[in-house]
Amino acid sequence: MAPSKKMPAKQTKKQDALNKEAFKLIAKLEKAKAEIARGKAEEAMLVGEHESKKAAYAREAERMDKQKEAHREEHKNKMKKLREETAKAKKKLDHVRFQPVEDNVELKLEKEKTNMSQQKGRMIAAERKLIEEDVRKNGGEPLDWQRCQICTEPFDQDRKPKVLKCSHTFCSHCCKRFHKNVAISCPIDRITTTVRLRAIDSLPENLALSDLCL
Repeated sequence: MAPSKKMPAKQTKKQDALNKEAFKLIAKLEKAKAEIARGKAEEAMLVGEHESKKAAYAREAERMDKQKEAHREEHKNKMKKLREETAKAKKKLDHVRFQPVEDNVELKLEKEKTNMSQQKGRMIAAERKLIEEDVRKNGGEPLDWQRCQICTEPFDQDRKPKVLKCSHTFCSHCCKRFHKNVAISCPIDRITTTVRLRAIDSLPENLALSDLCL
């Protein structure tokens, strides 16, 4: 076997330098391949996100279209119902407008009011007869409930029964007598009723007593 020839030292150094350069180029190539692969992966991810957003936008647009259509249909139904109600109201108005006078609602209410007033008058008249009988039995003197609890004078046009905030009733004269510092202190429960002296006549009147006493 022939002995191998030994390369000169200068040539060996050159070969080593070439090998190192080749390794560097290979490393750069591998790095570039990795970057390309990573770029493709990122691109695929971006494309996927884009497609996902595109699909989401499409779904949202479809939802908005459906909602818009639903609103349009709802508005259409409301307008239809409004037209129907307007037609009914117009028909009812025409019916009322051309009814005979005796069927007029206001006239009916007025008649009912008159009937109630007449009935009330008859009831008061009957009550007055019973009261007159009780007064006669009492020796002609007014009954206790016909008198003011303070001055014991009978209620009349000059001594009208006035109701305080506490619901107690006294004659207008006693209300003025117990008035102090823009208020009346009830002599029974001491509850105050705010009212000016000149406005005492405007206090609510006990209508039940007024109907039977005045």
